[in-house]
Amino acid sequence: MMTTAAAAEPRRRRHRRCLGLLVALLALLPGRALAIESVVILISDDLVVYDAAVQAFEDGVGRPVTVLSIQGQRAVANEIVTRLRFDPPPLVFALGAKAAWMVQREMPHVPLVYGMIRDPERYGIEGGSVTGVGYEIPYETLMSQVQLFLPDVRKLGVILTNQNPAAMHLRTAARSTEMEIDVTSIQSSRDVRGASARLAKRADAILMVNDPQVLTPENFRNLREQSRRAGLPIVATSEALAHAGALLAVVPDYGLTGSQAAELARRILDDGVPPSRLPVAQPQGARVVLNRAVLESLDLDIDPLLLDFTDELIEQGEGR
Repeated sequence: MMTTAAAAEPRRRRHRRCLGLLVALLALLPGRALAIESVVILISDDLVVYDAAVQAFEDGVGRPVTVLSIQGQRAVANEIVTRLRFDPPPLVFALGAKAAWMVQREMPHVPLVYGMIRDPERYGIEGGSVTGVGYEIPYETLMSQVQLFLPDVRKLGVILTNQNPAAMHLRTAARSTEMEIDVTSIQSSRDVRGASARLAKRADAILMVNDPQVLTPENFRNLREQSRRAGLPIVATSEALAHAGALLAVVPDYGLTGSQAAELARRILDDGVPPSRLPVAQPQGARVVLNRAVLESLDLDIDPLLLDFTDELIEQGEGR
């Protein structure tokens, strides 16, 4: 039965979306400043996955909050952030790379806390006024979930570009388990196809972690087909990949991301700590996403009780 709080949540989301659209429209009026005095949450797109982080930040920051969306549009982003410059908020919590990048470019002196960005350095989201909550979950957490859901996996294969530090960290995390990490190193994205064919003959499962040379749409499609022919599951650190055909994804708990961001914001606003003195926080907790269609196509058996430990179950028909 839906609780009163649960029923109210869609209304809160609609209110935030309407507020963001209203402010965006006001921003487009010539010569009008936004005059935002509260902390601003700036979201890159109107995505449901942001809602938990937004709500947790609102609950935890202890100050008035204004939620704005750039709706994935460069023109809207330019107008909103340009108007904010004339009356800067005390702090911005940016969700997604587009929002964070615009804030840093247009308001470099406003404290910025970011969240839900994979590889922020790639977009230049760093500096003395910036801190945030990372996207990559601890590899120890990842290994424990793989061991829980795939207890027969002994060798976990991963493709990484040369010098990617993830190789060392993964091997360190695997020491507390019965699994072995088999790393295949590549020079460029073009090497992934051959590397995946070799790895499919040696590994019990394929792990995909953040590596821009490896994680391209074409490479994932090739790796997905290789793994299906070999009957190997793919484990990912992105729920989008679970929807695209990975069996399992272990991703951050977005509600906890919002709570951690609120704690960073309080340290900046209430305690006067500069963002440069607050290291980027490692995400706490994890969500498990399981693709049932892939599970059935690989003819794998998973203890039905483990389904209670999944946070999202992708049903038949998705991810094929």
